Amino acid sequence: MNSIVQTATAAGLIYPIPTNLHMVTDGTVTFAVQVANSLREKKRDTAERRNSTVFLNPFAKIEPKMVVYDLERHKVILNRYNVCKSHLLLITKDFEFQGEALGPSDLRETYRLVRDHHALAAYNSGPESGGSQPHKHIHILPQPLVPGVDTLPMNRFMTGEHGPVVTTDLPFRHTAVLFGPEFEFSEQHVLDAYTRCLAALNPVVTVRSVATDVIRSQYTMSVPTPPSSPSSPTAEDAARCVTGSYNMLLTRDYMLLVPRRREHVDLMGESVSFNAISFTGILFLPASSGKDLLAGLKERGVWESFTGLTFPK
Repeated sequence: MNSIVQTATAAGLIYPIPTNLHMVTDGTVTFAVQVANSLREKKRDTAERRNSTVFLNPFAKIEPKMVVYDLERHKVILNRYNVCKSHLLLITKDFEFQGEALGPSDLRETYRLVRDHHALAAYNSGPESGGSQPHKHIHILPQPLVPGVDTLPMNRFMTGEHGPVVTTDLPFRHTAVLFGPEFEFSEQHVLDAYTRCLAALNPVVTVRSVATDVIRSQYTMSVPTPPSSPSSPTAEDAARCVTGSYNMLLTRDYMLLVPRRREHVDLMGESVSFNAISFTGILFLPASSGKDLLAGLKERGVWESFTGLTFPK
């Protein structure tokens, strides 16, 4: 892995985001907050895509030096803009919408990567989830995410019965499955956990079928031949999409789903986006011109910030 990262970095394909680490205690939890020094390259890339009149898919053509694994339906690639050194992305080879429910093959490959790399998997789905773009991708981050922070700060809440869906002491709406002796961390149990967690969040998030040509046309891609019965698409012509927004985290110890009602928190007059990784207790603050976002986070409080992003328990 290190050699692939070094090769891609030397080729100018990766732009590591330099950060300063700060520990922020709120209540009984000490959160790790990474504050970026600069996001110049990422902002330029994001602006180019947002200003384009057509959908510019960053995963359409992947430089071979960025590919870690080439799988049947997916690729595992290096994250172009990374905060931690071995930040990977599991992406679908063909365009699949980020708002689709994760399928068996998505979860199977995610499970294997988490198992084999002692990693955290994070998925952002929906407009308020903190996701960056609509081609389905799952973040894979080998632990520890931050040097010196060996245990994810929010792991302390992931205790209790192993097995079926549970709610923990987290002070906002969520569902979780805890893996252990009675419900081991296995491929099938990960598939079951995701289905159970989604169902438990109804009606905040719901699953419905959407014609694939409708999805693709929203991103000005070439639209396939319409299905013979658009009002009742077949399995091949429809995708199981999730209405609403949510974040998913998966480790070898638990799966956690958090429904979202907002993407941004107001800190010092700036809107700051938070994604799934924030619910590990490791937060990221962007570089800001003239605004002390860290001071703003301390003033508002991490738990109060989470309350603004989520639904009441």
